[in-house]
Amino acid sequence: MKKPIKFKPGDYKTWYNRGIALKNTGKWAEAIAAFDKAIASKTDYDQAWQNRGIALSDLGRFEEAIASYDMALKFQPGNREAWYYRGVALKNLGRLEDAIASFDNAIVLKANYYQAWNNRGVALKSLGRLEDAIACFDKAIESNSKYHQAWNNRGLILSEWGQFKEALNCFDKAIEFNPGDHKAWYNRGVTLGHLGREEEELASLDTALSIQPDYYLAWYNRGRSLENLGRLEESLASYDKAIELKFNYYQAWESRGYVLGSLGRYKEEIACYDKVLQVQPNYHIIWNNRGIALMYLARFDEAIASYDKALALEPNYYPTWYSKACCYALQGNVQLAIKSLQQAIKLNPEKCIAAAKTDSYFGGIRKDERFQALLIANC
Repeated sequence: MKKPIKFKPGDYKTWYNRGIALKNTGKWAEAIAAFDKAIASKTDYDQAWQNRGIALSDLGRFEEAIASYDMALKFQPGNREAWYYRGVALKNLGRLEDAIASFDNAIVLKANYYQAWNNRGVALKSLGRLEDAIACFDKAIESNSKYHQAWNNRGLILSEWGQFKEALNCFDKAIEFNPGDHKAWYNRGVTLGHLGREEEELASLDTALSIQPDYYLAWYNRGRSLENLGRLEESLASYDKAIELKFNYYQAWESRGYVLGSLGRYKEEIACYDKVLQVQPNYHIIWNNRGIALMYLARFDEAIASYDKALALEPNYYPTWYSKACCYALQGNVQLAIKSLQQAIKLNPEKCIAAAKTDSYFGGIRKDERFQALLIANC
């Protein structure tokens, strides 16, 4: 049998090594206690302060982590890793300008510090400074051409700029250097979708999910891809999975509602929109679409109430005025139908007049002189 290791109170290196071993196995609280022992014996041990900060960051205790990094830097201002990890903690707290300053200090000490360049770019991207951000990702790649995270982040910016083919090349590079990067597979899939290559998009999303099965965004976008391919029942199953993983993800409820409406399942569609409105009560388009679903069920008064809610939020949204006119027409209320249609035509005359001329919803009032006069006056 191996004898247990004995620790002397002043043996700071042994305590430090124990802390590193514990940190590397995810035992962060125990690691912190070991680093505390090392620091108690040697207050100016910057590596112990630094790794204590890393363990605190792993526990999400970023303010305390920064305090530890500050102590490391007090004793060793040239500790580039302490500057780097300090920047990461500041970034996680949303203190982006401070984070950039820390990354700058790390880069001054090591010009090809590719992780610092990459995270500097992430902070700049969060600030909306995309040109500066992509320059940082380029610096990271220049320092380490196989650094998959920088390729992935570069691709994200190119996607924001609508440069989807160039973005796809970046995601392919990220995957080449790290085939297990589920986010790169996901981003590749979304980009293929923007290029109209839905089958390939679906395959990439499936690969992302084979690596990370609980990635709700991939399930959601898988649903959208299937919806675009006309595979509506399958898309519902993907939206359901996204909702199972993140119940308040209103975009999945919204898309689920659209698909149910396409399948003629209007009561279920309305239930989905109600879920969306619990999270986003001022989402005027959902109030509008809820009204349309109610109209399909001939629940006209409820439909009009939904349209009114939508118009209170966005009075210049012509589709709601038009749908409200349709609803009144189905009720045979010519005066209110014309009043709503007038508003729709005022906001978008070309589309609304063309639609009203042939729309079956106005079949019951089409011969009414007031309706005919409205169309003639706007031709």
